[in-house]
Amino acid sequence: MIQIGSGRAGGLTVRVLASPAGEGEAPFRLPAASAEWLRTRADLCRGRHLSVDQGAPGTPAPRQVGEALFRTLFAGQVGLLFAESRGTLSPQGEGLRLRLRFRLDPADPRLTLLHGLPWELLCEPETRDFLALSRRTPVVRSLDVPRAVPPLPPPSELRLLVAMADAPGHPLDLQRERRLLEKAWAGVPGIEILDLARTGIAALRETLLAAPVHVLHLMGHGEIDPATQAGTLVFTGPEGSPLAVTGETLAHLLKDFPALRLVFLNACDTGRVAAGPETDPFSGVATALVLGGIPAVVAMQLPVADTAAIAFSRTVYERLALGDPLDAAVTEGRQAIHALYPDTAEWAIPILFTRIADGRIFAPGSATPPPAAPPEAAAARLPRPLRRPWLPFPRARWLAAEAFLLALAVLLLFVHKTPDPPLQIERVWLGSFWIARYEVSNRELLRFVEQNPQWRRDRIPREFQDGDYLLHWTSPIAYSSGISDHPATHVSWHAAQAFCRWAGGELPTRDEWQRAAHAADTAYPWGPADLSGPARMNFCDVACRGDQRSVNPRTPELNDLHPGTAPVTAFPGGRTREGVFNLSGNVWEWCLDASSTERVTMGGSYSATFEECTTTEPSWEPPNLCAADGGFRCVWHLK
Repeated sequence: MIQIGSGRAGGLTVRVLASPAGEGEAPFRLPAASAEWLRTRADLCRGRHLSVDQGAPGTPAPRQVGEALFRTLFAGQVGLLFAESRGTLSPQGEGLRLRLRFRLDPADPRLTLLHGLPWELLCEPETRDFLALSRRTPVVRSLDVPRAVPPLPPPSELRLLVAMADAPGHPLDLQRERRLLEKAWAGVPGIEILDLARTGIAALRETLLAAPVHVLHLMGHGEIDPATQAGTLVFTGPEGSPLAVTGETLAHLLKDFPALRLVFLNACDTGRVAAGPETDPFSGVATALVLGGIPAVVAMQLPVADTAAIAFSRTVYERLALGDPLDAAVTEGRQAIHALYPDTAEWAIPILFTRIADGRIFAPGSATPPPAAPPEAAAARLPRPLRRPWLPFPRARWLAAEAFLLALAVLLLFVHKTPDPPLQIERVWLGSFWIARYEVSNRELLRFVEQNPQWRRDRIPREFQDGDYLLHWTSPIAYSSGISDHPATHVSWHAAQAFCRWAGGELPTRDEWQRAAHAADTAYPWGPADLSGPARMNFCDVACRGDQRSVNPRTPELNDLHPGTAPVTAFPGGRTREGVFNLSGNVWEWCLDASSTERVTMGGSYSATFEECTTTEPSWEPPNLCAADGGFRCVWHLK
């Protein structure tokens, strides 16, 4: 720990508070060009075609700045302690964490200057090595915060919530960033990715209340308020207008979630403090979050290229999932940027602020098992966000993992009744999970709405529906008696997942749904595409209400007798060999996984053609869609 603070006669002193070689101190003198570096720091790190050894016109080279900072910081006894401490490290990979802390009166303008200097550029003149690019010397900024960091056992998976602060009037291509993230994070093991699009403050807090989140990844537009000089993130406010949220306000919103260990701010200016004699040195977004109790914050002190930001974040999360300390993971992220742009100092743009002394965001120990299903009331408050929503579940990967079970499936499949759920939902065992025999009916959904009034038609949050939620019901909490056993439709993905969580399960992944429908073997749940004999499914044939009727030349007069939905128990001839009904036709069924902005639906519906009702072709829809031909069913996993 290295601290720069007040010294004798109004000067500054740098103190080594803890090191392998002991403690010590030396006078600290700000480099004469510090104020100029602060003014031109954008050119120090972002010259895409400039070498680290050649700055922009009128600007020193990044390496020169780093060497000057090194000589200033490691002068006198402090430099001797640094050299001696490095000499004590074993060659097997031990490191020396450089934790920088600035402790001055907040009214002292030098504090703002210290916070604004590019310490990540620290460079040893003799070796010409940048310290922050080595795992053996990671550079970390520490704040003196009188708040303990409660220990948290390592989870079985790192739960990461990705949210966009995407407000009107700030044209950022965040959808492109999401697509790039989707591609970059594919295959990263040990990470459960949650999704919250177009983030509002209320929606963000509700999502955090629904399930523990370990890492919040916020991307969007950051800026310094010209009136208050406070750092802000621009969210979507009431009526869709932009809402500038300060770091202090965001800290108050996040402080009630002890599982949250890291906030990753992929937004410009979130890591810096405005320069000026009257500026609060802790008014930046990142510093305000740390002061507010967040254990660690990664932020950007300047705008960073999309490709660099994505390579950085992917590497950081991958290393965290593998068990690296946070500072080591950030160092590997810097290396990922350096590999993309080896001749620049863009890798120095990310800043790590932390209150965690050893860099580990989780306490040492065994990983905790996945939590049991929450109580009904808590589960119904908000749907659990997607498990890896941007990562589809390839059928080949699932079937490879379950290959030995497939060989036994015919012998082991049996009907299983739910022991004592909120509803007696009939379930079918498929070797490693249960799936509902029938689509969720209006009668079952009514039980859910009665016990969870926040999901009534007149109370559901606007962001969780498109205006047609439960449109066919006769009132906010009632449906026509004639459709009690028909599938619940006009239900958004959010409401469907909330119901399944309330019932102790969740929506099926696309892979699980296709596994139940035998999609690996046949295009339809019952087998070959045979339309002879009794109708096997409810699709758009001659009984269809629309004019897009599916006329098959072999059976031009086929009539399933249902112009709209059919009872969930209808069409026994189309059930699977295990007895699962209506996986093709009747209603499209929501699945858990998704693309960057949409959710998967499977199976076709009463308004779809025969060819659209196969078990292999998904339809992609926005999660707030409340379609007249859309429904769902649930799955349950072994605990």
